[in-house]
Amino acid sequence: MRAAESKTAALLSLANPRWPIACRAALSLGIPLLLSWLIDGDLSYGLVATLGSFTSLYASDRPYRNRAFVLAGIAISFAAAVTAGVAVQSLPHAAVPLVVGIATLASFFSASLKIGPPGAYMIVLACAAGTAMLVTSLPLSHVFLLILAGGAISWLTHMAGALVAPRRPERAALVNAANAVAHLLEMVDERAREIARHSAALALHEIWVALVNRQPKDVRGDGTITMLRALGLELHLIFARCNCSRDGTAEQDRVRQIASLACTQTTVDTTMSRLPLGQFRAVERIARDARFGTSAWNIALRVGIAVAIAGSLGEMLGLTRAYWAMAAATLVLHQGLNLQASLRRSIDRTLGTLVGIGLAALVLVLHPTGLSLIATLMALQFLVELLVVRKYAFAVIFVTAIALTIASGGHAIKDPEALLIARGVDTLVGCAVGLLVCAASNIGWRTRSSLTAMLSLIACMRPVLGYLQTAAVTSDEALRSRQSLQDEAFSVMIALDVHPEIESVVMRAQRLAYLISGAAWLVQMREIDPERAQCTDLQRTDTILAAILTDPPATLDESVSIKLARAAESIEAWLDNDTKRYSS
Repeated sequence: MRAAESKTAALLSLANPRWPIACRAALSLGIPLLLSWLIDGDLSYGLVATLGSFTSLYASDRPYRNRAFVLAGIAISFAAAVTAGVAVQSLPHAAVPLVVGIATLASFFSASLKIGPPGAYMIVLACAAGTAMLVTSLPLSHVFLLILAGGAISWLTHMAGALVAPRRPERAALVNAANAVAHLLEMVDERAREIARHSAALALHEIWVALVNRQPKDVRGDGTITMLRALGLELHLIFARCNCSRDGTAEQDRVRQIASLACTQTTVDTTMSRLPLGQFRAVERIARDARFGTSAWNIALRVGIAVAIAGSLGEMLGLTRAYWAMAAATLVLHQGLNLQASLRRSIDRTLGTLVGIGLAALVLVLHPTGLSLIATLMALQFLVELLVVRKYAFAVIFVTAIALTIASGGHAIKDPEALLIARGVDTLVGCAVGLLVCAASNIGWRTRSSLTAMLSLIACMRPVLGYLQTAAVTSDEALRSRQSLQDEAFSVMIALDVHPEIESVVMRAQRLAYLISGAAWLVQMREIDPERAQCTDLQRTDTILAAILTDPPATLDESVSIKLARAAESIEAWLDNDTKRYSS
């Protein structure tokens, strides 16, 4: 299964080469340093501003208009977090509570709003670094403005692409989805097919996030967006057919053609069907995720606890840079990974940090200055962004070297061996705390959260079944129900990450969810007529699901899996009763 996931991830990355993003990140880091050197003949102010330049690491896949607002918020967040860290330098006991608060809030909002990598980690690292920065001679307002200036430069480098290819992010989202659907159509092995199905569903979801949620209301007159939406509807229809039949080989050529048209076409003549709603609005997502037990809530709670423990241990052990331990704890937990993935991330982080510290010591011993230091930092940043997706452990080497070089203010160090030992201890403490909190939280709530996620998914299936029986699948209420079903189908995969022994139940629940969702798509696109089919099968499916919800199981055992399989068989029987299903 992991091999299938890796192959899918590699396929989806083809439409998003890393080198342009790496070049942009390097420029965002280098421009503040170059301006500082040209204006003042010194890099001190530029090094402070580089903390804001990490804004360039965010929102690379978003449409430009939406990206502009997100990056502005990220830049302000960096400036506020670092300034708050600098402000508490004279209050040593306030540093840990401040970083805990920042880490908890940043983790929650990052997870809830799906900000994307690097998520809360860089905000926490910047805030924690601010508690130890040697900038006490600068007024707080100057610190804020310097970091905001670094963020503004990143904003400009990010948005420059809009001048050349204003719809490239939307086109890339459609190409990614077409690649994912093509990969699904090629799958024969059932287990690999289920993973590919989930990946394709996520990629298709991202189409509607890009083409609906992240577009302004006045975008209807844009011919390119209309064309991409039409191709997206067709691609989603092919995905629905694939969900309702194992044979999709006849669709492969058209999927490849859609990918090609997404890159070149500008307009299309079409009668547009109702569009999916994509994801919930920001306010709705925050309100949903603020409830106890949600994924975002759990991530924020775990990060907050781990950062508090790591910071307190750092103070008790007399660590010279306790913020490094707090940042390491955040890194382990802020993505909501399971224990196995968190352990792997911790090993990568620790090994990468140790090698990176050696690289940073070498840089500081050589003591490059002026343009040579600027070029060194830009090269390191380029390598980070080039490697971070595929080779995280190697990327950490250069992340560490950048962070320590900036933190040192570019000054030479007298004892690199002591630095190596100190940062290694900090990293080990932070990663160990993160892993312990991850393990403890899994023991405490993994079964409960998995069962809750499964029951929520089943509850979201029933309204869509009701709309299928009346063929009213494009009303506002029906679209909301279909949106909720899709959202819960994605969420239940998190339960599988945390609780891998329930794989059979999760995969059958996902299969049923995609069958129901696919049937709704076929009805919407008039490829199936529920009035001509026997609704008895739909009612039988609803009865099975109602029984599970009325008498909820204590655990997700084989009996639940069997009931879900029976429900799926009823949906398949309903689909087979309609002779119009594959009419062209």
